[in-house]
Amino acid sequence: MEFKEYLKKFRTDKHMTQSDVAQRLGYEAYVVSNWEQGRCEPSLNDLRKLSYILEVTTDELLDMEIFKYKFMTEEKNKNKNI
Repeated sequence: MEFKEYLKKFRTDKHMTQSDVAQRLGYEAYVVSNWEQGRCEPSLNDLRKLSYILEVTTDELLDMEIFKYKFMTEEKNKNKNI
């Protein structure tokens, strides 16, 4: 899954609308809509706020576990070729 899908999942899990999240961030609903549609991504500061509002970690929002696994696998493979 991508960030936009995680954002929507965590938002709906909390029974929040795009407007609810946007209001807590001080934005209009279209901003959250744009994030969920993949038109753009939030700033680091907004990402931190989203994690607080949705009560998840930034790692969960960004799916860092899969990223870490892929990175570690690539590093192991790279080291084998040295």
